[in-house]
Amino acid sequence: MFEEAKLSLLASANIKAPTEIKWATSYSHEYVLAYFKRYRLPGERRIRNEIVVTTNNYCVARFFAAKELMHCFLDEDGHTSTSSIGLVHDLIDDLVAGGSLSQQRAPQTIVDEIAWMGAVYYLIPDSWVPILQSAQSAIQLQRPDVNSTLHLAQQIRVPENVLRVRLRRDRTVV
Repeated sequence: MFEEAKLSLLASANIKAPTEIKWATSYSHEYVLAYFKRYRLPGERRIRNEIVVTTNNYCVARFFAAKELMHCFLDEDGHTSTSSIGLVHDLIDDLVAGGSLSQQRAPQTIVDEIAWMGAVYYLIPDSWVPILQSAQSAIQLQRPDVNSTLHLAQQIRVPENVLRVRLRRDRTVV
């Protein structure tokens, strides 16, 4: 991940435990865009983290790498992985059902939602939102035929739908 910060998200995760991002060599399973796993090598006591990214779309890969890296900071409560197909289906069902974090939810669903929001706020910081909203308005005014959200998303290397949600959620009345 390209980051200009003094300490990147990956470097921060490595402080807690050895963490690496791997890119899948086969994209045959693109329905899983990325996944996080925690493991211990034989004979070692220290836990390791691995993020596997399975999409070749850079903006989507960057977002999901950040989302999975968030798990390095969140999963200290015994809900660290969705380790069976049954649990994956339960997680998907819970996410599709929607609702708020205050409702009765599966712990892993809550952890996944927090990781998702962590990635959104990490890749699109609060300080950028007014600038992006202003740029979006200027593009729409000058070129109404252009998808301003897509243009900005490509500039900051995030998925368009993620930027659209972030700008809509944080739109302030000027």
